[in-house]
Amino acid sequence: MRMLPASVVISLVSFFGVLVADAAGDEGHTRDHTGAVTRDAAGIINSRQEMMSYVGSNMRTVSRMAKGNIEFNRDYVRAFGLSVSAIAAAFPHLFPEGTGKEAGTTEADAAIFSDLGGFAAEATKLGAAGRAVAMSADAAELSDNFSAMAGTCTSCHSQYRSR
Repeated sequence: MRMLPASVVISLVSFFGVLVADAAGDEGHTRDHTGAVTRDAAGIINSRQEMMSYVGSNMRTVSRMAKGNIEFNRDYVRAFGLSVSAIAAAFPHLFPEGTGKEAGTTEADAAIFSDLGGFAAEATKLGAAGRAVAMSADAAELSDNFSAMAGTCTSCHSQYRSR
């Protein structure tokens, strides 16, 4: 799998974050190009699902590097870790009110919306873990940092994800 450069992911996350922050500031609404207010919960849900899929698919590759099953690639690991950190920074803004199960197919648990502060704290932990992964100098260091990051993912999923 070929991964997007971290700078591209960071730019995309920043772009989505601005859009969603704007939407959340207007009670979950966005403005179309005519100035009319419209509801775009499906677009927000899709954006966050794509970000989660991106992280999940690349975690498999990085996990294999951490286990020594494939060659350690410093550039890939750095890009992945920085991408995770940027995505984690955007997560609290990607769950405005009205984008839960009532708005479409999502695994976002109602607990996200009732405990946004706790969810944001988990996202902060994930961001720090992503930065640690990005700084990994070799497979041994990656193994430790990746395990910590995976634990953060598991913790958040157990609290805030429903299937």
